[in-house]
Amino acid sequence: MTAPPPAPPAAGEGCPTPLAWAEVVQAFQELGEVREHAFSRRAVTSRRLGRGKPIYFLNHASGDGLLFALTAWLLKDEAECVVIDYPAVRSGLTAAGFLPAVVEGLEQVRSDLGHGSVNVYGATLGGLCGLEWMRQRPGSVARGILQTPMFSVPWTPMERTLFALGRRLPGTLAGLPGWKGMLERNHRDWFPPFDPTRWDFLLANQGATPLRDAAVRLRAAGTPLSAETKSIAQPVLIVRTEGEGAGLTRNAETLAATLPHATTEWMHTAGHSPFLTHPHRLVKLIRAHLLE
Repeated sequence: MTAPPPAPPAAGEGCPTPLAWAEVVQAFQELGEVREHAFSRRAVTSRRLGRGKPIYFLNHASGDGLLFALTAWLLKDEAECVVIDYPAVRSGLTAAGFLPAVVEGLEQVRSDLGHGSVNVYGATLGGLCGLEWMRQRPGSVARGILQTPMFSVPWTPMERTLFALGRRLPGTLAGLPGWKGMLERNHRDWFPPFDPTRWDFLLANQGATPLRDAAVRLRAAGTPLSAETKSIAQPVLIVRTEGEGAGLTRNAETLAATLPHATTEWMHTAGHSPFLTHPHRLVKLIRAHLLE
């Protein structure tokens, strides 16, 4: 039986001053170092900010590294935050080749930036990428946080057909009929009501994702969990949030039962993008698991 999430904190608990997200994102763009890392006729982009122990951030199936700007900004004085943008489909990338390409790209980033063993934070699809990185290159990753990890999605034949079609279509997610409404139904409630523009930022960022890239990444989310994942020896924190649904619940419980050194923690009222909805609370988890 799935344990229920913990109750929210009492009303008397203090809350930090909300971040002025637009100013933070602009500062992240101005002060962060952006590099392109070429490998095997492909490339990944990294955005780097801060000093200290390296933490690599891996994103959802849509959007780019700017979604992690608030979290990176809060960590910049104690960690070197490296935010990764996935390789693009225009390089010939397929769903079957997505995970190998991401791992190869991460290794290239690590080499180019001169890092030894690093830590990784993977959100949903990024959780699958982080797992695969730890499995394939155990010496590259010291610790990991997997937030609502997304894998083994049982896509229907119709969905797989749509992904194959989407890989060949122009345009972005924002132009896909029904996309905005679907996103609002599934994720809007978890965003802070005091500043609706933060939700607008998520919509704009994820909506700019090319259809072909989103199609390949989502199809890759159907990749089954490798049996070899049981050999992952790194400490892993599994972060769970409300609204994860039956599939992500099953994934989290599977990992908690099979990874040798896994612990689980809930982030209440945070949704699938806690790095935007509650970055201060997320940073507390990152400090406790990746920086101590």
